[in-house]
Amino acid sequence: MRVMHLTTDLDLGGAERVIVDLVRCLRARGVQAAVGGLAERPGGGRLRAVLEADGVEVGSAGMRRRLDVRRIGRLTRFVRAWRPDVLHAHLAHAHCVGSLLRACGLRCPQVWTHHSVDPRRPARAAFYRFFSGAAACHVYVSEAAARFQRGRGGRAPWEEVIANGIDLAPFLCVEPGAGPVFGAVGRLAPEKGHDILLRAFARLAAGRPEARLLIAGDGPERAVLERLLGGLGLAGRASLVGFVDDVPGFLAGLNAFVAPSRWESFGLTLVEALAAGLPCIASRVGGLVEVGGDLVDWVPPGDAGALCGAMERVGRRPFDPERVRRQRSRVSAFGRETMTDRYMGVYRALCDGRRRSPSAT
Repeated sequence: MRVMHLTTDLDLGGAERVIVDLVRCLRARGVQAAVGGLAERPGGGRLRAVLEADGVEVGSAGMRRRLDVRRIGRLTRFVRAWRPDVLHAHLAHAHCVGSLLRACGLRCPQVWTHHSVDPRRPARAAFYRFFSGAAACHVYVSEAAARFQRGRGGRAPWEEVIANGIDLAPFLCVEPGAGPVFGAVGRLAPEKGHDILLRAFARLAAGRPEARLLIAGDGPERAVLERLLGGLGLAGRASLVGFVDDVPGFLAGLNAFVAPSRWESFGLTLVEALAAGLPCIASRVGGLVEVGGDLVDWVPPGDAGALCGAMERVGRRPFDPERVRRQRSRVSAFGRETMTDRYMGVYRALCDGRRRSPSAT
């Protein structure tokens, strides 16, 4: 079996990290896998570097902005030359390109995974209403993502909910550090709520001079967050540490984790923090709730006061080995092998000529 993955950007975000784990597991099972990207920064992205180090073939449209259709021919040639049995497109821009490839004559069945819920994009709802049929199967990474898409009119003939999975082993070995050191991991973008976290931490720090905050990640909001950090007087107490290759190592330096998202389709970083044994605080939104269950201190999204209160409580809570055991037991459902098993079922059904779940036949 030959599976081509198509993604928006050849850099490393949450969806791309899932692709890496999925590709590694597929290849370990004898499935040939390649990855195509739409956009790529000059010099190549981190996703390309990781995949090529594993010996995975990577192609790029070389777009400098997303959906620059003038460059689609380059990606079309790569896909056709590789001859996939299944095209697996991740994220909305890749779904659009998948529909274009189908219109250009690519006849292999397509799987579209929905990694994102973004209420700011009404044009996407229109796209899915008209072009959902280009994919034989639509996969949602959480029930919340499925509800969001269905609420915007995006129904598909075959739908599955398959939770994201990661290699849990490096996180299960983490021993949290001394505190109070709070931390977050994620793209620096408005939906991740890092501005709310900085405001909450400023309130906390006023009464706890020993507290520290570390935010790992990069993105378009970096300059905005740096100005906010300085304006709140947090220099030396809160840091934007940039992109982190060693996430387990970063989490080992914390003793509490915060996921302050305004909206979230899944919550990969919350899985990692729970696996690392960290007490976790998160906004009660979307897929985060499905990941964390009753093992997370929940707060309303966008409420800096409530977030500060939760950080104060969690920061003083004694270490509880039973809580750690329960957290690690819960996230065992989000391992990459479980995810791969589910996707393999979809791929096999499509290659066998079926267009619905094997369980429904």
